[in-house]
Amino acid sequence: TNIQRIRQRKAVEQRGRCFYCGHPTWSCQPHHFAIRHGLTCRQAERFRQTAEHLKPVSEGGTDDPANIVMACLYCNTRRHRRRSPIAPSAFKARIEALLRRGRWHGRQHIFEEAVQGYQQRRRPGVSKGKQMVG
Repeated sequence: TNIQRIRQRKAVEQRGRCFYCGHPTWSCQPHHFAIRHGLTCRQAERFRQTAEHLKPVSEGGTDDPANIVMACLYCNTRRHRRRSPIAPSAFKARIEALLRRGRWHGRQHIFEEAVQGYQQRRRPGVSKGKQMVG
């Protein structure tokens, strides 16, 4: 379907990383993803790629590519748990704060390299010697 094509395109644009948490995601072969990242298949399910509407369809959002990002299942469902979903920018800021404290996806630093990569992207002026390397 069109939404699947948009999700796939967004996954490529985002280098396979969730829009909110920056963790790696998968679209097929969850077993291989789990093995590669040292997760159980149940844990890996959280990282399944989903099409995330920045403005929910229930609030008038459309399937226009500008309104869609790729997010992991965990982030997508957590954002929409509330009756009125939190704004994408506020949700992303909340997730970034939780990641800095090692508190997201129900386990501290499931993907240490994702956290480190996020920190490096947020501090572009830091010299190589001070960056955390995975």
